[in-house]
Amino acid sequence: MTEPVRHHGATPEINDLADFLGAHTAALTEGELCARFGNWAALWAEYRSGERIVPWHLLHRVIDDQVPDRLQRLIAVTQARTLYDRAEASAARIELATTPPARRTLAVTALATALAALIATGLLRRTPLHRKASHQPQQ
Repeated sequence: MTEPVRHHGATPEINDLADFLGAHTAALTEGELCARFGNWAALWAEYRSGERIVPWHLLHRVIDDQVPDRLQRLIAVTQARTLYDRAEASAARIELATTPPARRTLAVTALATALAALIATGLLRRTPLHRKASHQPQQ
């Protein structure tokens, strides 16, 4: 019997993804995962524990490899995508919450400058969202 996985994920969503990965790779050692899908054994251990979020392309390959039935594979991919998106979103929330305000301000300023440059060069047009009733053509 295997030892229960100790989760190290920063959020419950990351731990849910790690549980899902662990359930689909329980029959494989980290060495076997390396042989089939690449990376290092230590990385696979981190993916399974939730220390790192498994990249989507690897998660998808694991499901393709480990779930032979087509319908069950489609269901598993759908579940995986939902869990992956939630894990990534929760990680982004933590990163945004812990990012120093000065760095956030710098990022917003850079984005605004880039948008202004696109508008100035004509690559992006600034159009009104709503037209006033007086500008409507009369019929």
